[in-house]
Amino acid sequence: SKTLGFSGVVFLNKKAEEVNDGLIVEAKSQRDLKSLPRSRIIAALCMNAEAARAAVERKGVYAVIPPWRERQAGMNFVAAKLAKENNVAILFPFSELLNAYGHERLDILAGMQETALLVKKYKSPFILASMAQDKWEMRSVSELMAFGKTLGFDEKECKNSMNAGVGQF
Repeated sequence: SKTLGFSGVVFLNKKAEEVNDGLIVEAKSQRDLKSLPRSRIIAALCMNAEAARAAVERKGVYAVIPPWRERQAGMNFVAAKLAKENNVAILFPFSELLNAYGHERLDILAGMQETALLVKKYKSPFILASMAQDKWEMRSVSELMAFGKTLGFDEKECKNSMNAGVGQF
C-alpha cells in the first residue's frame, strides 16, 4: 500500500468469519439490513434503489455502495440528505468503471457524476476507493484523485475522502 501512496488499507470481505477490517453486506431489500453482524466497518452493497435508501437510513452502516449498474443509481436528493444526517458515506468504487465496457461504462460514469453533484450539494460523506478484487485492479492515490476530479470533486475533497474514517477504528 505504501508504494501506491497510501498510509494504510482497509480490506472488506463478504464472509463474516474471514473479516479483519470490514464486512460487505449484500442488500436486496430493507430486510437484509435488519440484523447486521458486529464489525468495525460495514459497507452495504445495494442491489437496487430500495436497498440503497434503506442503507443510508440505517445507523450501523458505515458506507453504501449504490447499484451503479442500474439506470437510476438509487441516490436521489433524499438519500443524499439522509447520508449526511446519518453519517453514512457514499462509496465510489473505481473497479466498477474498470470492469465495465462500452456504453455500460459511460452509464456508470454518468450515474456517479450525478450522485457526486448531490453529494457535494448536501455535503454528504463519500469515499473514493479502488475496491480491487486482485492486485492488478489496485490504483494509486494519484489515480484515485484523478477519478474523483472526473466525478466533479476538488482536490481537497478527494484527499479527505481517502482519509475517511482514519483514526475512527
